[in-house]
Amino acid sequence: MKRPALLFAPLFALWACKPMALSYAPSAGPPAEPSAQQIRQGLHLPDCSQGASVALESAVARCLEKAANAGNQAAAMALGDAYGQALIREAKLGKAGATDLFVRQIHWYRQAVSSGQPIAEMRLARALDYDAGLLMPDEALAYFIRAAHHGSAQAAKIIATAWVGGRVPPENITDFRAWLDSKKEDDPAMAQALAMIDQAPKPELMQH
Repeated sequence: MKRPALLFAPLFALWACKPMALSYAPSAGPPAEPSAQQIRQGLHLPDCSQGASVALESAVARCLEKAANAGNQAAAMALGDAYGQALIREAKLGKAGATDLFVRQIHWYRQAVSSGQPIAEMRLARALDYDAGLLMPDEALAYFIRAAHHGSAQAAKIIATAWVGGRVPPENITDFRAWLDSKKEDDPAMAQALAMIDQAPKPELMQH
C-alpha cells in the first residue's frame, strides 16, 4: 500500500536528521530498551537520513519501519507520531484518508508500548481517546492506567479528570482507585489524583 505523501512533524525531522550516538544494527537483534528520556531525545532511533524534511513514502520511513518491525520501540513511536501529525493535517484540510492514517498511527503506537515506557503508553492512550465528549474507550483507559503504574503522574490526573467529567464508569475506576490509595503516602501526584476522585460527587455518566 502506498504511503501518504505527507511530511513528518518538525520534532521527528530533528530526530531523523541528527547523527545518533546509538544506531540500529539489524544483525545485532532488537536494541536495549531505551529509557523515557532517551526516547524523547531520539537516542535510539536509527540514523536513517541526513535530510531536513522527509515524507512518509520516503526511504527514511522505510528505514524506520524496518527498525520498528525488528523491535526498535523508539522507531515505532516516531512513526506513530508522524502518522498522528499527518492525521491532524488531513483532518484540518478535510481530505479523505484520515481513517487509514489513524489505523497506521495506532498500529505503530501499539508496537511502541511493548517497551513498557510511560511516554509510549500515554501516546497510544491519547490517540485512542480522541473525543473528550464521549466515554473514555476501555482500551485507552487501560493504557492510561498502565502509564500511571509506570510512574506517570499525568496519566493519573487524566484518569481522575475523566472520572470527574463522567467519562469513566464507576466499575472501571474501582481497582485504579484502590491502587492510588496504596501509593498516596509515597507519591504526592497519586495522592492528588485520588483526592480528585474521592472529592468529586459521583458524576452523571456520559452516554456512548
